[in-house]
Amino acid sequence: MLGHGQISLQRRRLDRAHPRFSGDALQLREERDSDGDPAFRLSVVQSAALATASLQSKSQHRRDLATGFGEATELAGLGRWLAHRCHLPFADLTTPDAKAEELIQLKQQLAASGRLGQWAARVLEKVAPRVR
Repeated sequence: MLGHGQISLQRRRLDRAHPRFSGDALQLREERDSDGDPAFRLSVVQSAALATASLQSKSQHRRDLATGFGEATELAGLGRWLAHRCHLPFADLTTPDAKAEELIQLKQQLAASGRLGQWAARVLEKVAPRVR
């Protein structure tokens, strides 16, 4: 159900609708399947809860609306349309700038996780320039 500032996912049975999830923002993310091919997910998220959630519990605060393989063009267009229609923020996390920002945040979380995390973050800093 589309609303002003909100998208609600419902399950319908007979003549009744049962609310399942409600979110106030949209995200487009890229993942890799087992073969290394890009897979894209357009998700509705609970932005306040997602911002404070740990890496493990982030999936509790997002639900997929659509998925696609190959290119993100169609899902990005759908995300922009839904964001405009429902007056929601839309984050396209598939852009190079967004990926670089996510990598910085992950390194910071790793460094803050303890001695082993700090060591791993230093190793990543040395390896990361060669990977690009």
